[in-house]
Amino acid sequence: MSTKPYVILAPHVDDEVIGCFSLLELRQVSDVFYVFDITPARWDEALDCSEKFGFNAHRDKIELDVIPKDKILMVPSIFDQHPHHKALNAQSENFPNVKGYYSVDMNVSPLTLLDEKERLRKFNTLVQLFPSQSKLFMSDAKYHLFECLRQDDYQAMQIRRVVNGVLGRAEQVKYRPL
Repeated sequence: MSTKPYVILAPHVDDEVIGCFSLLELRQVSDVFYVFDITPARWDEALDCSEKFGFNAHRDKIELDVIPKDKILMVPSIFDQHPHHKALNAQSENFPNVKGYYSVDMNVSPLTLLDEKERLRKFNTLVQLFPSQSKLFMSDAKYHLFECLRQDDYQAMQIRRVVNGVLGRAEQVKYRPL
């Protein structure tokens, strides 16, 4: 059994990197379960991502007994706009695991804006691992400007990132949509 403490539920292939890049980069994720829109090309991208970050990729139905109860389950925020993200958030309530929440939208506070070095590393990773989505990543900086990891989806308590020269410093800001 893996000693990595996190399991990610990802509605789509690439949501795990957009939402949980620092956890992946620190090799803290044991498994990622992908749920929607898994074409053969997207599955190949998921496998490339799992190889790069050292986690097990799954695309089967998520059963309650598949995920060890000692793992922290990272799920999309209920505040994300996409209906698949909301649906997976709701489904996660059936799991007894401690949960953390991530967002792929910039409508959740607090956000950690990534410094230039981190942002560039995340952008390059997204473009390299997910060529089917590269036009999207190049046209919309929101996918690589920030990270939002929280312990509570309703009361923002950020899971602080490990900073030992590995990730660089990030500025904590409040973001309010216009």
